[in-house]
Amino acid sequence: MSLTVQKGFWQDSILASTRTKLAELYYNKPDIATSEKRCLLEYWANYERLEAILGDKWHEFEDWFIGATSPETITRCLRSLKENGTILVAPKDEKQRREQENGWCRYWGSEKRLWQGEDCG
Repeated sequence: MSLTVQKGFWQDSILASTRTKLAELYYNKPDIATSEKRCLLEYWANYERLEAILGDKWHEFEDWFIGATSPETITRCLRSLKENGTILVAPKDEKQRREQENGWCRYWGSEKRLWQGEDCG
């Protein structure tokens, strides 16, 4: 299995490792492709010891997590509430977030927007 790895950003090794682990996990458990929640659980259980940490609570947590609101839904709603002003972010926190976002934009190839003085988000 061969995966392309981009160079030049501090998280290259983390992203490459995660991509490799996901590909390996998919090879062994193709059903992870059917559900992001299932993928998260399997990844955490196989590579970050979640099942071992939860012990006899694993199945109870698994049932809860599959039925719970997805992390993606929560983060999308949070972004929406920030954008419409319902949730306010302190200026220093917003500046830090923009700096992180711009770092990711450079990493993923959105440099042109940054060179033109635009934020990526």
